[in-house]
Parts: sequence; C-alpha cells; structure tokens
Amino acid sequence: MDELGLAGFQVWSNVAGRPLDDPGVLPVLEHLVDRGAAIHLHPAPPPGEQMIGAATMLGFAFPADTSLAVLRLAGAGLFDRDPVIIAAHLGGVLPWLRERIGLWDHAIPPVPGQPQSARPVGEYLDRLYVDTVGYGLAPLEYCHAQLGAERLLFGSDHPYGAPSVPGQLVDRLPCTPAEREQILGGNAIRLLRLDTAVAEHA
Repeated sequence: MDELGLAGFQVWSNVAGRPLDDPGVLPVLEHLVDRGAAIHLHPAPPPGEQMIGAATMLGFAFPADTSLAVLRLAGAGLFDRDPVIIAAHLGGVLPWLRERIGLWDHAIPPVPGQPQSARPVGEYLDRLYVDTVGYGLAPLEYCHAQLGAERLLFGSDHPYGAPSVPGQLVDRLPCTPAEREQILGGNAIRLLRLDTAVAEHA
C-alpha cells in the first residue's frame, strides 16, 4: 500500500483450509481494514474438497464457502471496524438467506464460549458489497432490490465461466442510467479511491 499505492486486495475464503477468523489470519485482515484497503473476498475450495465433484464445487461449494467466510468475519468483529468487503459472485447465498440468518441470530442464545456480536448480524450483512458475477438476470435483479445499486460492483469472472454474460446481464438490469453507471464503475472508483489516485498523479 505504501510503495505501490494499492487500494485493495483479493483474499480467499479460506487459507489452506484455515478460516479467515483463524488467529493466524484475522490480524492481517484487521490491518488491511484499519489501513482503509478494500477486500475482495473470493471463494476457494473448502475443506473436504476431495469429496466434491467439479460442478458441485464451482456451482455450490464456492458460494457457500464465501458466505461462511463473511459470517465468520462478522462474528469475529471485523465488521465493527467499518470494512469495505466485496463478496464475490453476488455474495454467495447471503442475499437470499439474509432474513433467515437475522432471525436465527435473535431466536437462539449465543453459543457458549463464543463472543457476542456488537450488532445484529443482519446489520453487518447490510454493509456488505457484492460483485455482479452471476449467470441469471433474476439473481442480479434480486440483489439489486435487496442491496441497492450502491453496493453492486461489476465483475466478469474473466477468463472463467462465461465472462461475457455478467456484462450482458447488467445491460438488461432494469435500473436507472445513474445506477448502471454506479455498478459499472462509479462504486469501484469510490471504494478504491481511484479518483484521488488520478488527482494525485495529474
């Protein structure tokens, strides 16, 4: 960040099988957040991957591992540091299960030995950003309705999957031109402070 001017980093949803709230991993993420860096959280093969077929891995296990990583970071208090966390692939399954997760967060007492979160988990999820890498218009429309255009950042997943599809779906998203501009670049410029970087090098 000091030498190259990096404004963000991509991290995996686990590090060699260790969760992101592991004592050997979490302090690094806390440091990045405290420095104001954005974190793009991308899935990685979860533990037990040898028992998962390729289609199940990419289509289901990746989004699930991303979602679990976000929830573990919320439970570890990282969201209390006001981070910029962008969860890949429409945020895994979190936008769809947000109400369920929030309900059970209040319905049962905390697990013994686990710290109590400073805020309801639903409030943490409301502060999450997601990229638009999805392969259907309905999921993208749902995330737009749930999170708002200001929390969506364009992604293509290039060169994997079908990298042209996410862009086509953003073009078809029923939103205002201003919202589409936010999604395609405005939010990234804001979160990565690219306008400041351009001004400094002008």
